[in-house]
Amino acid sequence: MDSMECTVHGVITSEKSDEFQQRLRAWCIAEDVPLEVHEICLRSAPFDKVPSSEIRLLKYIEPQPASKEDWTVRQHGMPMRGPASESLRCMVRGFTESWCKGSAIEFFHNIGFSPQFEMIRRGRQFPIDESGVPLLVSVYQICKCTQDLKFESAAPLSSDHW
Repeated sequence: MDSMECTVHGVITSEKSDEFQQRLRAWCIAEDVPLEVHEICLRSAPFDKVPSSEIRLLKYIEPQPASKEDWTVRQHGMPMRGPASESLRCMVRGFTESWCKGSAIEFFHNIGFSPQFEMIRRGRQFPIDESGVPLLVSVYQICKCTQDLKFESAAPLSSDHW
């Protein structure tokens, strides 16, 4: 499934995050939902004249996935460039998503991908309708994964920033 993603990265304090989330709730067309995602970045080695590529394996902890074995495989395209992109205050790029079950990490390792890093994203998602265009706004903290991969014990990189 090909889609477009619009991303704005920023850092706000926990105090301002609460205020920002309240404003987003006022725009919501439905109730906001918790977001918790285990994300693993994998990269392939360059081969012959083919450059390396990067994929992300995502396991949604919240909202609850259909199966605990479901992984979302996401590959991002290049950011939009040119005059149209220069006037935007965000990055716009295409991405492709597919799904797999079972041992996704082992599968991608066997075809030449190696792990680069992993993290947990914790926060909330806000469904918003902007002039007939459905948007899903995510506000989250990035948390470090522990060695034992217990998601509950993943600690935020910064306790006072989102």
